[in-house]
Amino acid sequence: MKKLTIITITSLIVLIGCMAVKPVKFKGPNGRNAYSMLCSYLGRTLDECYVKAGEVCPNGYDVIDQRSTATQGPPHLAIECKD
Repeated sequence: MKKLTIITITSLIVLIGCMAVKPVKFKGPNGRNAYSMLCSYLGRTLDECYVKAGEVCPNGYDVIDQRSTATQGPPHLAIECKD
């Protein structure tokens, strides 16, 4: 039983780690680096995407697209980095 508990806990840790906000890079409308992020796992909100946006764009960013309500689909943020 103890072994099963350890395997279950380890699996959950790996699963949660895989659900981190993962920006997908693309060219933005102004030709700069841009990123799209899905923010919908385990009750995650747009706040976590904004934190990640600050990490991938240390000089700031412009919001290209944002969905934040269930009627619009899962929370999503698309940003374009400033130079």
